Amino acid sequence: MPGSLHESDVDGWHPTVRRIHDYWCSIHPQIGLPGRQHIDPLEIPTDLLPNIWLLDIQQEPLRAKYRLVGTGIVRAIGHDFTGHWLDETDTYAPAQYLVAQATIRKVVESHRLVWSKGSSSLQGQHDHQEAEVIRLPLASDGATVDVILNYAIFYNVDGSRRY
Repeated sequence: MPGSLHESDVDGWHPTVRRIHDYWCSIHPQIGLPGRQHIDPLEIPTDLLPNIWLLDIQQEPLRAKYRLVGTGIVRAIGHDFTGHWLDETDTYAPAQYLVAQATIRKVVESHRLVWSKGSSSLQGQHDHQEAEVIRLPLASDGATVDVILNYAIFYNVDGSRRY
């Protein structure tokens, strides 16, 4: 299955990150990628919904647009960017925008998920230091990534979960 990982690869993930990954795997068709049409918000555990955001992907030139931004993400970034292009927002610090764009490109071109944990790169946020993020590809035709399902949790300086 594209994007699947060996069980040992997910051992360091926060349990909620594993749960959103498990949901994505559960909607994964035998051939190709799942699409937005496979997602049923009623099947996603309600405690996960606030930390989800969906990015619509434009292929040429590669751009991402916020389709949906969960309330936990809005709290973390301080603004609801639903309907806005990523490159027209100040979500990321300038240097980190390039990293975010490269990560999106990697998901789109590889058809594989990307997981990361590290310093939070959100612009203007000083109350948390780390973020754990998973980006899961979706393709309405099973092949061309047109949406990325994202999930993030944010950690306080002391390592406790903030959002």
